[in-house]
Amino acid sequence: MDQTPGSISNSSTPKNRGKTLLKRLEDLNSIVWIQTAFMGDIVLSTAAMSWVRAHYPKIKQIVVTTTVGAECLKACDAVDESVVFHKKNLPVSIWFVRKKLRKLGIEPQSSVCLQVHKSFRSTMLSSCLGLPVVTYYE
Repeated sequence: MDQTPGSISNSSTPKNRGKTLLKRLEDLNSIVWIQTAFMGDIVLSTAAMSWVRAHYPKIKQIVVTTTVGAECLKACDAVDESVVFHKKNLPVSIWFVRKKLRKLGIEPQSSVCLQVHKSFRSTMLSSCLGLPVVTYYE
């Protein structure tokens, strides 16, 4: 796949493969990571978060995660903010996350949502945030 270094591609559907998603990493102000999986998956995601921090230190990184995930991410210097998502109360949790992201100044024009775990809840949450979404469905 031809891709400009530092660009974000959306490969979630065959028709989008190889196309650059709207933005390049250096144009982003923030990345919202959706990581509501098990703690091991959350820990594995920190390597990517640390890579972003090392190469693009100005990008604010917010992780939407579980209560356990938020505790785990306190030790990750790459994460600027954790927003707790309660899986059992879906409508209220989605409303809370949207409100918190607005309060943090997350704008669709300069942000992207990374959904790194394939699940119904994560897909529903990421589609409700109003941000461009990059998914991983390989």
